[in-house]
Amino acid sequence: MSLESIILIIVAGLNFGLALMVWLINPKNKINICFGLSALFFGFWSLFEGLFREASTRDLAFLFAKAENSSGALIVVFFLLFVFYFPYQQKRFNYLHFSLIFISTLLMEVIIWFTNLQVEEVILLPHNNDFVLGIIGRTYFVIFMSLYVLVAFYWLIKKYFQNAGVFRKNILCILIGTGFVGVFCTYFGILIPTFFGKNNLWFTPLFSIPMVIILTWFILLGDKKIYIK
Repeated sequence: MSLESIILIIVAGLNFGLALMVWLINPKNKINICFGLSALFFGFWSLFEGLFREASTRDLAFLFAKAENSSGALIVVFFLLFVFYFPYQQKRFNYLHFSLIFISTLLMEVIIWFTNLQVEEVILLPHNNDFVLGIIGRTYFVIFMSLYVLVAFYWLIKKYFQNAGVFRKNILCILIGTGFVGVFCTYFGILIPTFFGKNNLWFTPLFSIPMVIILTWFILLGDKKIYIK
């Protein structure tokens, strides 16, 4: 196994740890559940990226490539739901909201898992496998991912300016923790693969490390703790 793949698996473990920590703070709260699931799928994205690079057969490479793309899509879905509820729910989650999220996510997952519109072909290279993205799949993927990311951060920034005191401090913690990964993973994990029609650069999941460190600090060690509960 290559050093890059080992690093990706370690990064996956860090995100799994963050997901578990946030969830354990309040296992029944929607905020903790949604953020925990977002971090969990970030971990799966990094894990499957590492496993995809090491796959020795075409079928296994296809499986991990699809799992990698599927996990990436679910990261932004649960992050958007987290922002909707954090630090409190401003609007009622109605049938229209649920339908839009459910249908768009279901379509994305169907495209990834049951067609070759997203992952058209895999290229087997020792410890450095790659895949080719189809024009239809990657077009929907970039629209889906970009829209969820933009709406989530728009809501988060809007809530920041609408609040004061502890709510504003907590929102700022989330903005600091997720803003870095949001910017760089959008560029290297969404825009670059869409433009070139290939897999993202292997180091893209590593941009989650500052998020893990910052949020862990604020939750456990900081003087001004963030309360995700």
